[in-house]
Amino acid sequence: MAGPIDAGSSDGIVLARPEATILDTHAMEWEDHYGIKGGKMKVLSRDDDGLPSVVLTWVPPGMTSLNPRGPERHYHRTVTERGLVLFGELPMLEYESLDDPSPRRIVLKPGYYLDRRPGSVHGVDHEAPSQVGFMWVEWRIGRSHFQAAEGAAEENVVEFLE
Repeated sequence: MAGPIDAGSSDGIVLARPEATILDTHAMEWEDHYGIKGGKMKVLSRDDDGLPSVVLTWVPPGMTSLNPRGPERHYHRTVTERGLVLFGELPMLEYESLDDPSPRRIVLKPGYYLDRRPGSVHGVDHEAPSQVGFMWVEWRIGRSHFQAAEGAAEENVVEFLE
């Protein structure tokens, strides 16, 4: 079973014990998101290996890719990715496969819930980036490697578009 965050490592801890953690996310400090250039995150929970599993993520306006190397589409081999949009919007492209020439454009907005299973090909719409930014609570089940994290190549299959 995944454990709570380390009680000594972050602000905002209201209660931290083996069977329960309560955080005041308003009191927590934002940290740079290692997977999103210019993005910020608050790690709410980590898996047994210490990787973020539940994250409050803020994405700045104008972001064109989830990968620091540039616009891409990708899928996760084993990770189920779930999220609830709290603020803003994020234009995404959802593909039937890596070969799909006509992806469906979906703008994630407040109240949208995403349940993306392993193999679901997706990417940020790099031609129409968000003008207002985006915030969501994201949780991952499986080896939750963000694209820029060490070991990400084991989990993510990426095709660059440019």
